Amino acid sequence: MSVDKIQGSGGIHRGEVVDKKSSSTAMKIAGVIAGGVIFTAAMGGLFYLSIPAGGVALAGVLGAGACGSFCTQSPNPKSTVDRKGKRKAYEGQQAAAGAAAQSSSLSNIGLPNSGNDCFIISCMQMVMRVETFKNALLIQEEGSELRSFGDFIRKYESGQQITENDIKALREVLVELTRYSLYEFTLDKQHDATEVLKLIAGRLDPKLSIFKNLIETPYAETPIAGQLEERRSNQQKTWGNFEFEINDLPLQFQLNHYFDEEHMPGDKVVNDVSLQLPQYNKSILRTKRRFDDNPQDAFITLKRFEAISDGSEIFGYSKIDKAYDVPQVIMLPGPVEGTEDQYVLDGCIYHMGEFGGGHYIEYHYDYEIKTWFEYNDGGSRPIEVEKIPFNKAYMFHYRKIEK
Repeated sequence: MSVDKIQGSGGIHRGEVVDKKSSSTAMKIAGVIAGGVIFTAAMGGLFYLSIPAGGVALAGVLGAGACGSFCTQSPNPKSTVDRKGKRKAYEGQQAAAGAAAQSSSLSNIGLPNSGNDCFIISCMQMVMRVETFKNALLIQEEGSELRSFGDFIRKYESGQQITENDIKALREVLVELTRYSLYEFTLDKQHDATEVLKLIAGRLDPKLSIFKNLIETPYAETPIAGQLEERRSNQQKTWGNFEFEINDLPLQFQLNHYFDEEHMPGDKVVNDVSLQLPQYNKSILRTKRRFDDNPQDAFITLKRFEAISDGSEIFGYSKIDKAYDVPQVIMLPGPVEGTEDQYVLDGCIYHMGEFGGGHYIEYHYDYEIKTWFEYNDGGSRPIEVEKIPFNKAYMFHYRKIEK
């Protein structure tokens, strides 16, 4: 099976999707999940399953670098692929996804940056354009720790001018929520946009999240090889979040592997009444991730920051600047065996610069006017899809295509 892919270096090309059963190669896949409840163990018993290429769990701190001169820069990749006909197909898929999207009152305007706020700005530009996530923030009641984010969105949607103080208020919430966590936000330093998403999602009502029980429930012990009993998440499905390594394996292959069954040999004690002795029979522990209903939205993060380590000591962190082909359409397995749902790419966050500084820019597709926009701090502009650096970005949003 083949699908059109968007390539950051320009254009849309045809790319083959690797069959999920075509390789048994072991992979280091970090599936950060819980859609709402992902993430670091320090955040009140939440899950953090991310394993960097260096083998050391990475908190994702970007350090004290300022946006500085990066704020006015824009990526300028070359367009290398003829897009005639292929762009039309891509727009058709976006139209199918957009048909299910609620009409948004958001304006395509930027947000002010006082110096090191681009990580918050880029994340907010993305989540404000994801209906399920945005609505979860808008219903936060007075006194809720995330109420400030809902108020921020209301002010933006009403057309009122967003000020640096409004951004600062969000920073103050992030600082307070991580005061006793392994990953702490500060009032003046640059941080990681993905950590903002993780923190917000982790604090939302679990009933609004997806994959809450993914690690806890959807596996079964088989006392006899060949038998399988499935247990699935019973949470309401709204959005999901995955995190994967940047390697030579296609993104769709990594997704397939994540949802595949895993077979782990082991022994199970069976008491034989006739002999009054324990008998040891070989069994298989099978893991199979499936959902009662797939989410409307999926966030995918690629690990572009890794620890520099000799295995016992961390010497620092570096950015993985390797290009990684990101497909315009991904597939998630459906609730019924043999079925699947399609998701179309409609947003991404790109980090330019090195670890410890740099600048974040968000790109998002406007379904109402059928145009991509670049949100670069206080500035925004329409942009051709071929000029968006998808293959160097690291955070993506996919919307489900309604059948």
